[in-house]
Amino acid sequence: MPFKQQNEDVKMNTDTPCLLELGWTPHFQAQLDRLNDDTLRPARVTGVRKNSFLLNNGKNEWRAGVAGKLQHRRDTLYPVAGDWVLAADNLIVAVLERRNALSRGAAGTHGQAEATARHRQVIA
Repeated sequence: MPFKQQNEDVKMNTDTPCLLELGWTPHFQAQLDRLNDDTLRPARVTGVRKNSFLLNNGKNEWRAGVAGKLQHRRDTLYPVAGDWVLAADNLIVAVLERRNALSRGAAGTHGQAEATARHRQVIA
């Protein structure tokens, strides 16, 4: 079965089968393992509405907000639809490194080639 072979390096726990169905890979598992924090649970962002995010872990779906450090620090990723995040209760505390992204030039940079290259807005 190709799907199972592709994900055989993923460390199994009780949530892993459900996460695999949402696209969980060894790339994301390695990031989670490095943090070594059992209080954080991985989830996929399945919807975004202003500052409210719909999260899914394959078993449950819930709304969450974003931790202040993600809102105010420019050196951290801000969650978008499709991202894998780490949540503590109803709060997103980290965004796992993306493998790919759909992006566009940021608003207000129309016709400015050098600005478009520096300011990208990730859509998904």
